[in-house]
Amino acid sequence: MSANGWLQFAIYSLILLATVRPVGIYLARVLEGERTWLDPILRPFERFIYKLSGVNAEKEMNWREYAFAEIKPLRRKHMELIRKMWRDEDGQDVVEYALIAVLLAIASIATMTTLGTTISAQWTTITNKL
Repeated sequence: MSANGWLQFAIYSLILLATVRPVGIYLARVLEGERTWLDPILRPFERFIYKLSGVNAEKEMNWREYAFAEIKPLRRKHMELIRKMWRDEDGQDVVEYALIAVLLAIASIATMTTLGTTISAQWTTITNKL
């Protein structure tokens, strides 16, 4: 390893050793629910995200409840989008573009499969000659 590499390794190690204890103490306080020095800054954002997603910070939630709470706002947005698309009379263009995209995908897969086999054969020939 070069001198520059050793210097980078040493600097990284020093930074890591210097931050292990403070970060560990901070994480322990967060996980225990104790107040930290970042609470005045981050707590309003946390409350906003909890309110937006429907997570109850005071109640212990299992993984299903938490996952549903996180997905619920997205589901609402998707339903609005589906309703909007359903009412839209210009859907013909969307269908045409979707068909073009599907045909391009099929053509791309066929081309890559054919080229992949050809290129693999060429590499095998080159390897055998070496």
